[in-house]
Amino acid sequence: MPPARNRGRTQYEIVLKRAEQGNAEAQCNLGRMFRIGRGVEQDEYEAAYWLFKAVQQGHAKAAHLLGQLFRDKLGFEQEEADAARWWFRTELQAAETGDIQAQFNVGRMYREGRGVEMDAAKAEFWWSQARDLGHPDAYLHVMRLAAEDGDSEQQFILGQRYREGSLVAKDDKEAVRWWLEAASNGHVKAQFELGLMYRYGRGVDRDDTAAFNWLLTAGERGHIEAQVKVGEMLYEGLGTSKEPAKAADWWRAASKQGHPEAQFRLGLLYLKGIGVGRNAREARRQWIRAAKSGHAEAQFELGLLYHEGLVDEPAESMARYWWGKAADQGHAEAQQMLGMWEIVFEDPLDSDWLKVDRARRR
Repeated sequence: MPPARNRGRTQYEIVLKRAEQGNAEAQCNLGRMFRIGRGVEQDEYEAAYWLFKAVQQGHAKAAHLLGQLFRDKLGFEQEEADAARWWFRTELQAAETGDIQAQFNVGRMYREGRGVEMDAAKAEFWWSQARDLGHPDAYLHVMRLAAEDGDSEQQFILGQRYREGSLVAKDDKEAVRWWLEAASNGHVKAQFELGLMYRYGRGVDRDDTAAFNWLLTAGERGHIEAQVKVGEMLYEGLGTSKEPAKAADWWRAASKQGHPEAQFRLGLLYLKGIGVGRNAREARRQWIRAAKSGHAEAQFELGLLYHEGLVDEPAESMARYWWGKAADQGHAEAQQMLGMWEIVFEDPLDSDWLKVDRARRR
């Protein structure tokens, strides 16, 4: 790193001459001038050069300033080998006393071979120490190390971090990259998430066939949300042939595990006789299960079923009950049905939404 010359600053020229003659105090002062841009153009690399010259002569203040410079990551990318070795020894001493930032820096230096021979195991050790003390960057580095070594769970979590922008900048392409690694290693949640990324074109070009295949892989391994999505794609013929009977099979599998959306969709198939035999009683059974779980659309459809008497005789009290549940969740059609009922029949109903609506109309 050659020293700068002829910058046309009298003070600079005086300090530079003394520094070149080997005066440690002048070398420290020159480094400081470059560090803060006092009398010269700011240049962190020249600052590191002159401060290390002083450090080599045992100048304590220069060591402190150089440490600050490296800790601020100024000059960290291009420091000379001797400076890097000094910095490693300095940070290692601090790391061994429990300094969290020093532990992180030592891990980085071991990982990248800066001032010390590269050693991934020691990098992981020091990053783990810093992580356990709460260093967020160390947490991410340890995760990345494990992910690069093929740990599918860490690959999945790293993908989540990129998808959510947590500890890293949000990057859907990176999320896809890590979920693809994890999915290829058999991680069922990654297979599901990757299927969604392909389905909606996030971080990758939309590809319904790839989406279906990944969701199918996850669904076959018991992932309930994937089973619902596979049913949707089979029903709509996305990425595969349109097969409502198979869609019913997948929704039935998810319904048995208590998934409200699968119960609602399966109920629709039974009511309309699509892919299954028409069976309004089975539709009601599925919708009751979904409605009790708070599924607003199922609550509304269940209200219609009772209102129209598609299974037994019409049961208006049950219709109003389920419409009230749906209306209280903001279901517009349920609110409309309740409002019409109250106005036409002058029959006050017990619904939180209607109480608000009445107050609004007064």
